[in-house]
Amino acid sequence: MLVIVLQSGCTDNPEIVHPTFDNDTIIQQSTPLQSPFMNATEGVYDIVGSSVNWGSKAVLHWTNGVLCIYFENSGTYAVLKGGIVQNTFAFSGFWRNPLTINTGKVQCIIQDTSSIMSIIRSGNISDLANIPLTLNILSTAGENRQTLTLRYIRPSKFRNENYFIIAHRGGGRNSDLLPFSENSINLIRFSEYIGANAVEIDIKLTSDGIPILYHDTDFNSRLIGNGTLIGPVESFSFTQIRTFAKLHDGSDIPTLREALQFIIDSTTLRFVWLDIKSVNAMRAIIPLQKEFTQKAKEKNKSLFIATGLASEEFIQDFMTLPQFSTIPSIVETSVDDMRKVNARVFAPRWTLGTQNELIQTVKQEGRFALVWTLDDQKFIRKFLAEGQFNGILTNFPSIVAYEYYVQ
Repeated sequence: MLVIVLQSGCTDNPEIVHPTFDNDTIIQQSTPLQSPFMNATEGVYDIVGSSVNWGSKAVLHWTNGVLCIYFENSGTYAVLKGGIVQNTFAFSGFWRNPLTINTGKVQCIIQDTSSIMSIIRSGNISDLANIPLTLNILSTAGENRQTLTLRYIRPSKFRNENYFIIAHRGGGRNSDLLPFSENSINLIRFSEYIGANAVEIDIKLTSDGIPILYHDTDFNSRLIGNGTLIGPVESFSFTQIRTFAKLHDGSDIPTLREALQFIIDSTTLRFVWLDIKSVNAMRAIIPLQKEFTQKAKEKNKSLFIATGLASEEFIQDFMTLPQFSTIPSIVETSVDDMRKVNARVFAPRWTLGTQNELIQTVKQEGRFALVWTLDDQKFIRKFLAEGQFNGILTNFPSIVAYEYYVQ
């Protein structure tokens, strides 16, 4: 049984401040856990006692040693770091409802380590339901103390299903008030913690031909924390951008090269959707796509990188490339266009519905199908239950993660 005590940290300020843990003794003093513990405790849990309305079930998952929990209601998630501290399993982190500004600190203390490890060694993982696991909240003045209890039910699909949960703009939009800026390196790392196993990133071209991660046409206050640069992104050199433009979280606008290298070196992400925002960027992007696909192979890392073709304009430009039909691509327009460029992926918008007959045809041709951009929980549940897609592009990967892995 997993018992969670929650510390409410709601705020009226839409520029929410997520809890930080620079001086957290649990995180500083803990030693990493071994894989058997993490593999065994991953799964679906019943919520059997709670003073918060987070639903009836939760999914527990480990990513790079980080404890991640996805709850039924609104994709609420908890992200905790830690390990073993003086023969106790101890974790500290924060929870967040991604549809609101609600957030707070959460802490997990699991003291019955010998019983848990005995169950893991025996292989009778279902017996974990009989072990009380307690999560406590770090006290903060003015916050309300709350509790939540979980009981292990069964394993989830984390290790035996090939389904893409694709985080939009590297993990979500700035309007979603995430801890990091959209299309940033930090957010790409964070996307794994909130349920993604794939990312979509937006690419613009600088005046001197460097592909960078940026969504909008212009430098603006929506994306940039300082107002030094004004005007179209493509009017400025990379040196000017790196010198005078910072994202809202204070980080640099990353190059595509930096982002792909980070994904290979520091994440378990398995798919990257390159959403091109500059028509003239194609010839600068494709060589990087090929280079980092090869680098992933050399590291024995399973990583699929595909160039997005969102309109007829991009398709026509793509078809001018040598051997374009061999370049992994994603077509959003039509099945006819998909076949014309021999795209590996067909990706229609979600408002067209599940289109099961068409999607089945696409898959029979040896391709796969994704749907974008799906954020509403009831429609996510419908597409998972009734659809044939191989993945969902979303701004709320924790919602998709819960709905997919709880099946």
